[in-house]
Amino acid sequence: MSYLSNISYTEWQRYLSEGRKKYWRPLYSARGWEIQYTNKWNKSGDIQITPRWSSGHPFILIHPDNTKTISAPQSMRTNWGGTWGPLRSYNIRYNLWKYTGVEVIQRNFLFRIIERDAGTTPVKIQGCRFCSQTGKVDSWCSPTICWDLDPITKTCKTHPNMDLSDNPQTRFSRHLLLCPHGQDNGHTVKRGEDCYRCNGTRKAAYGGKRISLPWDGSPLRIKDGNIVKKPLTELERILTTHVQQSSV
Repeated sequence: MSYLSNISYTEWQRYLSEGRKKYWRPLYSARGWEIQYTNKWNKSGDIQITPRWSSGHPFILIHPDNTKTISAPQSMRTNWGGTWGPLRSYNIRYNLWKYTGVEVIQRNFLFRIIERDAGTTPVKIQGCRFCSQTGKVDSWCSPTICWDLDPITKTCKTHPNMDLSDNPQTRFSRHLLLCPHGQDNGHTVKRGEDCYRCNGTRKAAYGGKRISLPWDGSPLRIKDGNIVKKPLTELERILTTHVQQSSV
């Protein structure tokens, strides 16, 4: 969790008061972002953090009770007439995490949000998928170099009985030492070492992933890196829409 997400409303007020305009100031910890009062005449109201190119949309609102509200529209108009999706920008998602403590991720073109105190999925011990439950993986073997060669006599002090006449690396003060398999080139050894996923046990733990919630960019209230009110599920969203249409 970023330390910037723990800054209180009072500290942000002090930061603004130390600026020249007293109601607006650039954020030096986030390039291209700025912080200002939503109403510059009300120095006790909400404070918004937003990038300069977002036409003033408050991606982060800081409230006097030290809670925050995050929001991001599905699409926004650009100055040249096009559109762009704010949540597809890593810069947007990163700064949402940095100043609020909640993480926004993108999976299969959908967005999900992870709280600071998010739970995890159950852990299951299953057969290792990396080594196909063999406990072994392919390794790499290569020859080594000895630097005890006498460049004048072309003999090695460490290996005096070695024939260096056909050694491909005999030059200057070095010569090649064949690998344990008798080869002078690097090569793959099938199932040559323990699997570094399961350490040779053939079993590995799967699961334990942080639980995330779907998010469409609608406003969410945040306190201490956690969501105060959870976003609606797909079923709740459908029921809400149905009730609204029925009441018209």
